[in-house]
Amino acid sequence: MLKIAIIEDNPIHLSNLEKIIHEFTKEHNCRFVVDVYMSLKACQELISNQEMYDIYFIDLEIESQRYGGLETIVEVRRYNPYASFVFMTTISEAMPLTLEAHVGVMDFIAKDSGQAEISRRIRHCLQLEMEKCFNQQEEQVDILSYSYQGHTGVSLPFRDILYVTAGTKSHRIIVFGKGYRKEIYGCLSDIKELDSNAYLYSLSRSILLNPKNVKEINCSTREIIFCEGTTCQVSYLKMNQIKKHLKRS
Repeated sequence: MLKIAIIEDNPIHLSNLEKIIHEFTKEHNCRFVVDVYMSLKACQELISNQEMYDIYFIDLEIESQRYGGLETIVEVRRYNPYASFVFMTTISEAMPLTLEAHVGVMDFIAKDSGQAEISRRIRHCLQLEMEKCFNQQEEQVDILSYSYQGHTGVSLPFRDILYVTAGTKSHRIIVFGKGYRKEIYGCLSDIKELDSNAYLYSLSRSILLNPKNVKEINCSTREIIFCEGTTCQVSYLKMNQIKKHLKRS
C-alpha cells in the first residue's frame, strides 16, 4: 500500500489531484494512504514528526511563500532520501531550482498544461511508484527499520548503509548511508541484532560498518573512505583489523 503526501494549499488543485488518485485506485483495485498538508505550519509538523511517505506531490509555493514547498522537501529528503517527489507548479524556474537544491524529482507537472495531460502524468507517476515498490518486494531488499522506544527512527536498505556509530549523547546513534546522515535514539546492539544477514561488520563497540561500501583505506590519515567520499576515522589497530577482514570477505 502506497503512502502519499500532498503538499498543496489551493483547494481546487488539491481536489483535482485527490480525484485523479481516487480514480486510479478504483481502476487498479488498490488502496493508498493519502495525507494532505495545506499550510506552512502543517509542513513544519511533517518535518518535525519525520513522517515517511513513498511519494510526495508538492506545490512549490505554499501560503504565498514562493519556495515553501521546495524548502519543505529539501528537509524531508534528509530523513527520507528514497522517496519520490513530484512537483506541481506554475513557477517556471522550478526545475533549475530543484536541481540546484539536489532534490531528485520524478516529474514536474505544470498546473496550466491541461486536465488530460495533468491526469496522464499523475497516473504515470503513481504507476512508476507502484512498480518500484513491487520490484523492491521481488528483490527481497533487506530493510533496516528501527525505532527506539517510540522515538523517530530510520528505514533504509542495509545495502545502502555506510556505517553506524555511537552518537554524541547517551542512547544515541548516527546512521551514515548513501546521501544520508541521521542521528537517532538507539543503541548499536539493537542494530546488530536486526542485521540477520550480516551486512554490517562490528569494527568496535562504537562502530558497525558495511564492508561492501568501503572504497579505500588511508593508513596515513587512519581513515576508512566509503563509496560516496564519506570518511570514518579509526585507530591504527582497527585499521589493521578492517584490512584483514576485507581480505577475507
